Amino acid sequence: MTELTGYVRAWEEYWRDAPTEPGGVLWDAPPQHTAGLHLPLFQGEFDPELPVLDVGCGNGTQSRYLARHFDRVIGVDLSHAAVARARADNPAGAAS
Repeated sequence: MTELTGYVRAWEEYWRDAPTEPGGVLWDAPPQHTAGLHLPLFQGEFDPELPVLDVGCGNGTQSRYLARHFDRVIGVDLSHAAVARARADNPAGAAS
């Protein structure tokens, strides 16, 4: 097993077993206290013609929040289980 494979597997296991309630994951902070604080910086610098990319989106909390402020937000994560969780928590399809 390579080091990367073990790393990916660890994240898969983490997200598969992680709590599902809001804030259940240690770093799942309310978006108004995280991404929300950065909106003034983002809005002046981001090209509205391009999507916003949320790298390491986890369960998608910040991605969904950003989708309220930008036309297209795409969340990506190393873990397929995290992306599946983000999709399940996003029934309206606010973010991709």
